Amino acid sequence: MQKNVLIAGLGLLGGSLALRLKEMDHTVNALGRNRERLEKAQEAGIAHSVATDPKEVVPEAEIVIIGTPVGSIPAIAEALTPFLKPEVVVTDVGSTKEWVCRNMRRILGKKKGRFVGSHPMAGSEKTGCENASPRLFEGAKVVITETGEEDSDAVETVKTLWESTGAVIRVMEPEHHDRLVASTSHLPHAAAFAMAYALEKSPDAGENFFGIYGKGLLDTLRIAASDPVMWEDIIRSNRLNIANALENYRGHLDVLENWIRQGHYEEIVTLMKTAGELRNRL
Repeated sequence: MQKNVLIAGLGLLGGSLALRLKEMDHTVNALGRNRERLEKAQEAGIAHSVATDPKEVVPEAEIVIIGTPVGSIPAIAEALTPFLKPEVVVTDVGSTKEWVCRNMRRILGKKKGRFVGSHPMAGSEKTGCENASPRLFEGAKVVITETGEEDSDAVETVKTLWESTGAVIRVMEPEHHDRLVASTSHLPHAAAFAMAYALEKSPDAGENFFGIYGKGLLDTLRIAASDPVMWEDIIRSNRLNIANALENYRGHLDVLENWIRQGHYEEIVTLMKTAGELRNRL
């Protein structure tokens, strides 16, 4: 059944979702702050209509997707709430969930059962709807969170929405999600940021190391080019879990450093084999 869908925040994820939903003949409207960028997105065929004023597009929406960075989700929800019809279903694409779900329950009040948190594990270091693709979510994991307060039909609507993009659904509590992604998503980014920063501050950084580096370094540091503003929001909203993941990682780095200094090559080889086996399983 075709739906009237509103996407608030037409970045990479929101734009990609808009393109996919349009392919399925849903009516897709976009809400944002920059009228010029929105109109360019409309001209590019990403959305049927665009607006900067919530009252122009929110009242007709049957599904609302907040596609902005984590830190701005509550403020956007505050702006949308007065115009939401009672039966609307609201979801988001935020990379952390406990903080988002807690704030959404507070903001939506009597409508809190209509919110279902979601996190598509898809994206790129590139941002903006100009990099959007309707195929972005195919085969990607999408976590849908349940706190026990959601209306069952709202949960099913959000599941159906993401399944229609080709995504693979996982359902879990927000707190469990945040512990997992701290290790599997946030730690790799934090490690890449720290490694790139350490290289930049090293005494050999002049002249870009005189070109003495290969594709391995570029592959390892690819996600260090991610949007700092977005990642500040993620770290703020999941800081304790990320700090714990970094502590665990640092402990293993210390072990590896000691083995290297002491020449414990058998242990180092065992570590590398274990690491390779994990990579192959993933």
